[in-house]
Amino acid sequence: MIMAGSILAGHDESPGNLVTNNGKKYKEYYGSASVFNKVETKNIEGKKILVSYKGPIADTYKEIEEDLQSAISYAGGKDLEAIKKCDYVLVKGTINNGDDR
Repeated sequence: MIMAGSILAGHDESPGNLVTNNGKKYKEYYGSASVFNKVETKNIEGKKILVSYKGPIADTYKEIEEDLQSAISYAGGKDLEAIKKCDYVLVKGTINNGDDR
């Protein structure tokens, strides 16, 4: 199991209803620990939201593949094993947490 968050949300193959609002398409998104999915009120994380509709998931898979290939090349490698052997540098203050403020 991997935790992917909303990167796979909004596609044809993703769970959630397709909603049209003011002529724009959205898909419902809720995490596995949301009250909508768990139906319980304890240990809740996340909520049900609308995300922009993205169409087929194949384009997103291709983008993830290309991003991985790029990261591997930056690490000086030719395959996924290279990622295990590189040095990582944490650059603070560059993470986008989705808050537009």
